[in-house]
Amino acid sequence: MLARSSLVNAMTVDVEDYFQVQAFAGVIDPATWDSIPRRVEANMDRILQ
Repeated sequence: MLARSSLVNAMTVDVEDYFQVQAFAGVIDPATWDSIPRRVEANMDRILQ
């Protein structure tokens, strides 16, 4: 007979940093795209708290 173990929970999340930058080409200079800060990490931290 197997002994009872404590309950273990797990959760996985797949997050992709994907954006339609070409849609902003006329508004934001494409040469500056790499300098714009990404917000995905901070937003995921906030969601998972």
